[in-house]
Formats: sequence, C-alpha cells, structure tokens
Amino acid sequence: VEAALRCWRAGAQVTLSYRRARLDDKRVKHWLLPDFVAQVEAGTIRFLPNTTPVAIDPGGVTLACTDDDGQPTTEQFYYPTDFVLLATGFRGDQRLLEQAGVVLRGPNRVPEYNPVTMETNVPGLYLAGTVAAGIQQRYTLFIENCHEHAGKITQAITGRWPARLGDIPMRTYQLGFEQIAAN
Repeated sequence: VEAALRCWRAGAQVTLSYRRARLDDKRVKHWLLPDFVAQVEAGTIRFLPNTTPVAIDPGGVTLACTDDDGQPTTEQFYYPTDFVLLATGFRGDQRLLEQAGVVLRGPNRVPEYNPVTMETNVPGLYLAGTVAAGIQQRYTLFIENCHEHAGKITQAITGRWPARLGDIPMRTYQLGFEQIAAN
C-alpha cells in the first residue's frame, strides 16, 4: 500500500494486485489505508483483489485468481504493464535470494551485501529496502529510511549519484467532500 501510494504520488499509473478480497487493516499502516481506499474509490489507483502474480515478462504480468484462502486457482489473466514491483510486506520470502545464490547469515537470514553499493555477493544483484535486513525480529529498516538505497545502487551502476533522489514533488489532487467525509 505504501509503495503504491508513493509511486502514484510520483506520477505513476498504479495497479495493486492482492491475494485476498480486501486489505487487512492489521497489516497495513493505519494512517495509509484511508488514503489508499480513497484513491481506489476515486479511480486514481486500480485495485485487483483476489489475484496473485504467477509470471512476469517484459510486457506485463500473468495474474491468477485466488480462492477464499488466498491460494491461486487455475483461472488466470494477463495484465499489461511497464513495471512490476513485488512488495511482499515486512516478512519477505527469502527463497528468491537463496535461489539467486545470495548468502544469508544468522537466524534473521540477513543477506550478504556491500552497504556502500547495496550489491550482494552475487555480482549485479542489488538490494533495496527492508529486504536488506533479512527477516527482522526488531524492525531496523522501514521503507521510510531506505530511500538512500536507490542512490547507492544508481551510483554503483552509473558512477554518479542521482541528481534528484526523493525530491520529486508530491502529486496534487483534489478530493471531493464525499471522499474526505469517508475518511
């Protein structure tokens, strides 16, 4: 939800796929959910409940419909898109990192990476965001304090720090009284 709102405010057209029928208010930051719901109701963010990604290619993502338990069914459809962000929440699945060959250390399975560049022990594979802290028992990394990861990765790849990092002005939009009253 937070990533969807941030991308939308930066000017992206956003669609959120979620495996359940509705977002769990116990799992979403309480100050973000009303804003997200308002954007969905206003049609500025598209919400695809009861779906989960099963394949991603350069042109889009194949989504499977899910049952009441959030498990994929055989019904699938293709959703064209330019970019796909997999946002798995506070407890990401470390199997993808393992499959890629990233060394995970300790009980929190913290990925091995260079904190200056964010590059893992697998050349060309970089970490950004909370995944860099592994399975956090006490949260040390949040999306709010990971913005510099994008700059570190950009500098590692291009040799230059980005000219504009985190200073993109907020999207301005007007909500009608109905949307404000609903919050």
